[in-house]
Amino acid sequence: MYSLREVGRAQNYDNAKSDQRIMNFFLGKRYSFINKDSNEADFNGAFSAVYSYHPKANDLPCKPDDLEVVIGGFVSDEDGKLYPLDRRNQYYIVMPNGQTFEKLFI
Repeated sequence: MYSLREVGRAQNYDNAKSDQRIMNFFLGKRYSFINKDSNEADFNGAFSAVYSYHPKANDLPCKPDDLEVVIGGFVSDEDGKLYPLDRRNQYYIVMPNGQTFEKLFI
């Protein structure tokens, strides 16, 4: 059994400080990792499924906070649910005892 651990920053209301935020998502017995940089076709399909539109082509201008820039990949759980991976956060696959199985590089 695997879980996805997201380590990121939670902004408070005045944006002056941010605190570390850790979230865990149960994936089940198997998962798959789709990295934008190494599998653009699968990434585009996952992106379209989650956000209901196709990502901009690489040669079109994007703002730094556009989803096409911020989202660097997806993890799919054993039921096919997709979890977007934000490049500003860190992600790990962890085992039931909490040990890190894999660090995901996006």
